[in-house]
Amino acid sequence: TIHSTHTKQRMSLENIDQLQLLCSKFVEIPVRNVLHSPKLLEKHRDPKPALIFFDEQTSITIALQIMAANNILSAPVFDRLGENCLGCVDVLDLVAYVSNGVAKKKEDGEDVSSLVRERYVSPISAAVNFSGRDPFLPLSRNSSLSEALAYMAQGVHRVPILDMNNCMAGILSQMDMLSLLYASSDFAGLTSKKLRSDDLDLIGNVISIQSTADMWHALDLLVLQGVSGIAVVDEEGVLIGNVSASDLRHLNLYQRYMLDKTVHEVCCSKEPIVCDLDDTLETAITKLLEHHIHRVWLVDTNKQPTGVLTVTTVLRFLYDTLEANRQRSKTAMDLSSEKINTHPITTDVADEPRSKRARK
Repeated sequence: TIHSTHTKQRMSLENIDQLQLLCSKFVEIPVRNVLHSPKLLEKHRDPKPALIFFDEQTSITIALQIMAANNILSAPVFDRLGENCLGCVDVLDLVAYVSNGVAKKKEDGEDVSSLVRERYVSPISAAVNFSGRDPFLPLSRNSSLSEALAYMAQGVHRVPILDMNNCMAGILSQMDMLSLLYASSDFAGLTSKKLRSDDLDLIGNVISIQSTADMWHALDLLVLQGVSGIAVVDEEGVLIGNVSASDLRHLNLYQRYMLDKTVHEVCCSKEPIVCDLDDTLETAITKLLEHHIHRVWLVDTNKQPTGVLTVTTVLRFLYDTLEANRQRSKTAMDLSSEKINTHPITTDVADEPRSKRARK
């Protein structure tokens, strides 16, 4: 009957509303609403500090010292007039520039001390995106969070945000984005799944280095593999640490002797953060945020690393989920519009108010 058709139409619209939650409640928020907000998941991290940037002539060693002192991994680089941004530079760019080809020269018996010193005092402009991992892809302050998420899902770690005058207003990082997504109740059903679930597909391959290798070889491996962190294992293959950008920002010109030390001496003072396949995605994300790290290692019963889960892979999964829901919502809306046009909704006499029926 017409009445039952009307009821089915209403139910389909309710389903559409549920599908749209993931597509509208979060992703269309302008980035200006969250940039530098002290409410950025306060239980996991402190408010963002004032934006730090470098002059293009700042030396690499000074830049590393400033990054270490301010507990940051990246900053924009401006020209000498402070008007044009040349791009962003992160710790991996700087150490990749300094270490480029050094391990091979040392193996060949060359004295690399003068070369290393020369690179450390080079201007930071020479190292902008040297690792090729963080292209300068700015967004306006009116852009939606979904646009920033789209970049980050492709592996971009930080997105510069420009104000109305095209001046740098701030930087939105992958960790900021993960905090915002995790704070949204819309994702509770997804994050409750176990990491071993086939439909998550989040676990990446492990790239590791022996703890007895020197730091030069660790830096080479980071650059060659195009990753921001590698596992450190002992002679039995047990995970005992990891090498990441956070460990490297302290390796400035005056600490360069550390690069001749073993990976174990430099990067294994803290227990690595781990999960197993029976942990939930929520557990893994909580560890990422609470420890402010970009990866957790998956280990087996022998404490050997079997996989890695990174912030990038989590954001890619959540972005793909949002896009899939957005597409389903659009398809459902199109089908509903088609049904409405094909079967115009009329009111059954039984649905009319008694006052109208009385007048009839």
